[in-house]
This record gives sequence, structure tokens and C-alpha cells, in this order.
Amino acid sequence: MSKISHVIPEFVDSFPTPMSPGVLYVSTMFNSCGHLCCCGCGSEVITPLSPAQWTLTYNGRDVSLAKSIGNWTLPCKSHYWIRNGRVDWSRPFTESEIRLNQKHDQDDLQALDRTPSNPCSFWGRLRRILPWSSPAGALAASRRTSIGTCSAREKVLSTDSLGNSGSTASGGRD
Repeated sequence: MSKISHVIPEFVDSFPTPMSPGVLYVSTMFNSCGHLCCCGCGSEVITPLSPAQWTLTYNGRDVSLAKSIGNWTLPCKSHYWIRNGRVDWSRPFTESEIRLNQKHDQDDLQALDRTPSNPCSFWGRLRRILPWSSPAGALAASRRTSIGTCSAREKVLSTDSLGNSGSTASGGRD
């Protein structure tokens, strides 16, 4: 397989097996994106969507992911951005830059864990419908409210990550 220069979004509930090259699968159900590494190595790359990890922008045709995708745990160690469907290649990181970047990612996740729960996040919606998670959740469950009460923009841009299988990339900071 050769390098990918453009990705096409495909909105799915869950990722297909196998994934196709050049397709960025977007699952709002699981708050994540998945694709085959754009270097052509064929490895699956999972990018969880959350304020501390990646954000997705969809303009009706193309997608962008922010931060860059650094596949530091893969043998290829590829590093690129997906901007308006284009794959823009970034410089490789040194081992010390990779370690520093991974530390920043962990710090961002810990900071997010310390913030009050976003009611539009996956976990916030789950807390509202599960009776044992909170008094508000019990009330919501008794009323059988829908978990889809947030706007589509809030669902995509303000989400928590789930522990999806596959290689999870790390966001680059250049």
C-alpha cells in the first residue's frame, strides 16, 4: 500500500473489519475516529474524540482532525494532520519529543478528569439515564428521557473517549 494523500469521511456506528485505505471512519456513538495509517503500513489508527484528545470538524464534505496524528507506538512512527480531507505530512519527532508529547497528552487527560462532568459527554449522558449513577440520572431514567439531547456540534466537539481497541495515536504539538 502507498501513502494516502486524501481521506474520505464515512459516518458509522462501529468500525468495519477490515478498514479501507483512504477512509476516515467517524463513530459518534463511540466518540472516536478510525483509519488505516496514512503512511501505507496498513496499521489501524484510533483517534478518540474529546477536548483532551482530538476534535473533529466536518464541513458537509470533508473532515479535519485537530491535533496532529502521531503514530509513535507503530513501527512507522508516522506523523501527519488531516485537514479538510487532505493528509499533510509533518516532520518526524525525536524519541525525547515523543516522550514529552506523551506526557503532555497524559496531563491533558488528567486535567479533563478533574473538570466537572459535561452533561453532553458520553459519560454525562450515561449518568443522566442510569438510575444508580446519580439522583438526576434516576429522575431522567424514570422519565425515560433520550440521551440525544445535545446538539450535534456538542456531541462531536465535547465528548469523552472510550477505550477502543487498536492503536491509539498521540496528538502532536508542533
